[in-house]
Amino acid sequence: MKSKRMVIFVFIIVSIILVFMMIMQNISLNNEIQMYESFWNIKLPSKTKCVYKWNNQDSFHGEGIRYSRYQLLENDTSLLTDCDYTQNNELEKSVINLMNDCGIPDKQKIDFNSTYCWKYIQREQDSLLIIYSLNIKSLFLIQDTA
Repeated sequence: MKSKRMVIFVFIIVSIILVFMMIMQNISLNNEIQMYESFWNIKLPSKTKCVYKWNNQDSFHGEGIRYSRYQLLENDTSLLTDCDYTQNNELEKSVINLMNDCGIPDKQKIDFNSTYCWKYIQREQDSLLIIYSLNIKSLFLIQDTA
């Protein structure tokens, strides 16, 4: 009887922890999306799932590089209305070097062999590069803040 209670107690505790972790992950994603929307004045699609993120922003003010990959869960590409669809070799080389320097895993890197569009936003000393891979419906955001 005691062991049955213990199993039920452990199950309840684990369930509470899992629910808490899911809530915190959702809050974190919403905060990141809100940061992009408020700081860069861009509207990310509402149905977006964070697939991967990396940053080296250890300072109090958040200076550094942030690399994020989002999966678009619906076909909302309103963010891309003024994107450039031309291939840019200099941009590709620069991003590939950055991904390699940051240690981004191969499966999370941008594949420039597939069709993509891009937009570059400069705000004072800070920059945001938006790359959307049309084939896999993934949105890559590379933010560099000084």
